Amino acid sequence: MGARLLVARLPGETRAIRLDGEGILQDYRIERGQPELQAGVRLRGRLRRIDRGLGAAFVEIGSETPGFLPLEKAPQGATEGQALCLEVTRAPSPGKGAKLTAKGVPQSEGPVPERLGGGGLEAWIGSQEIAPEETGPCFPEAVEAELEALLEPEVPLPGGGRLLIEPVTSMTAIDLDSGGDARGALETDLEAAVEIPRQLRLRNLSGLIVVDFLALERKDARRKVSERLAEGFATDSEPVEAAAMSASGLVEIARRRAGPALHELAFGPAQRRRDPQSLAFEALRAFAAAPAAPGAELRLSHRLAATLRGPAGEALAALEAKRGHALTLAEEDWRDDESYELVLASRP
Repeated sequence: MGARLLVARLPGETRAIRLDGEGILQDYRIERGQPELQAGVRLRGRLRRIDRGLGAAFVEIGSETPGFLPLEKAPQGATEGQALCLEVTRAPSPGKGAKLTAKGVPQSEGPVPERLGGGGLEAWIGSQEIAPEETGPCFPEAVEAELEALLEPEVPLPGGGRLLIEPVTSMTAIDLDSGGDARGALETDLEAAVEIPRQLRLRNLSGLIVVDFLALERKDARRKVSERLAEGFATDSEPVEAAAMSASGLVEIARRRAGPALHELAFGPAQRRRDPQSLAFEALRAFAAAPAAPGAELRLSHRLAATLRGPAGEALAALEAKRGHALTLAEEDWRDDESYELVLASRP
């Protein structure tokens, strides 16, 4: 069986996955609302302020945080108030605007329009050599379970070891625990070096990533681990740089940011509580996958109900129309914002 590209859509949310020839999940992309400011997106903005001390300009691009344009990447003689054609070189992150360049982007006169296109999920789907298969609002059940597991810090390895993946504000730390793997440090490290590039793609982790492998004394052994990592990163759609493995087992990796990481979409900037919009779409997927049952009831908090009636309202209405019956939102004062319960009416 060849590789497959599956796409699941709800109004306001599009998700896409790529499976290899053996059915193993290799890529996961998700987009809600308007396309994200991904690396490669071309747009127009207006130069608002030049800071000579920083050697950069701040550009209004229609996002909450202005874009950051290094002066060496700006057109010569650019002035405050000038409209510019730009390209995103690094997606925005919490508290930081998108990094921009004007080099290699044709400049033109006229009003500042919306984005010129390129980048984003649809461009990623279109760039694949595989015809996408539409699956409705959900992927197969086993795939949905694997995607949900991507929000967990622990990743078990086939040989008995495990990875612990912990994103924090300034970096992502990945620790390798040998667990019950009795094959030796090199075999465990090599197995981890296959899984780590895959996890970074699936979770869309970026910036500085520090991996603590099991220590290896021999240089040739450490070189094998570095080579295995390089093989995994060769198929990444984002540029990745990995330093040589140290004698203590540390490897520093830098991966370009291409939109929000999966945990940012699920938990929001605080990374402690589930994001209401993420949870709302999760509940709608559960409704879509359940047997048709007039009188179905979703028991939930007031906050989650407000999200389903607001930002996710179009998706809720579309699913109700498709299934031919309404979904009752039963708000419960005691219920936690991060929980819900789908109750199907019993058949007579």
